[in-house]
Amino acid sequence: MLDSIIFSKAKGTIEISVSVYVFKENEVFIAYCPSLDISGYNNTEEEARHDFEYALNEYVRFQIEHDTLNKDLERHGWEIMQRKAKGPEISTLILARRLRQKSLD
Repeated sequence: MLDSIIFSKAKGTIEISVSVYVFKENEVFIAYCPSLDISGYNNTEEEARHDFEYALNEYVRFQIEHDTLNKDLERHGWEIMQRKAKGPEISTLILARRLRQKSLD
């Protein structure tokens, strides 16, 4: 699922598109965004999506309040272009995780 979310901040707005994967594990639904490492979970898929949206909104609200949103998105591998932010591809995230894991071994 790809969601496009627009947030307002003092200097204008920013549009963030995130991929959210919903899966069931041990009778619990999990909505997970690998490009931000944010998740929500609950007993139904709809409730898990709602919990994820809440977590994402809180993350963005906190970052905007502290004027660190762009810096944190870039830290997660995002590209900032004008007023749009584009997250890294899932293949890039998988490769980066494998490289980090190998460096720990």
